[in-house]
Amino acid sequence: MYKQATELMLNFKDRILIKGEEDTGKSTLLTEIRISDSDSRYYNFKTLNSAGYNRLCDENIDNFDFLNTPEKTLILDGVRLCEKKMTSKVIRLIKQARKYHKRLVVVADSCESEFIELLFDGVIALSFNSDRERSCNVYTPSRHRNTDNI
Repeated sequence: MYKQATELMLNFKDRILIKGEEDTGKSTLLTEIRISDSDSRYYNFKTLNSAGYNRLCDENIDNFDFLNTPEKTLILDGVRLCEKKMTSKVIRLIKQARKYHKRLVVVADSCESEFIELLFDGVIALSFNSDRERSCNVYTPSRHRNTDNI
């Protein structure tokens, strides 16, 4: 089930979004794949509880200096992406990461906003099928996009 997701995570050097509802195995997928990049840093916001929040969000993002860390790959587990504001600090971080030569792997709950997916080069969507079995869908959002105005 996770073969395509594993290949994307290990071989893709750009921004990756892992999304899904609670208990679909997003964090489990990360631990099973174990990115072997020694130049990576893992942030588990569910346990960091920064500023009283158990997700990375606009309210606590200023507590972290992601773009100036020495690691090239940043794995951000537990990001709130359902903000529809173009001025969101989290959205700004995702857009700026490439300029700082950072590879982002963002783990977030599913959201309704399709524009968020356009900020990523690859998406791994985890869900439950009708029999409550986990399923995995890997895809690349449209390459014909302009995210400057997002």
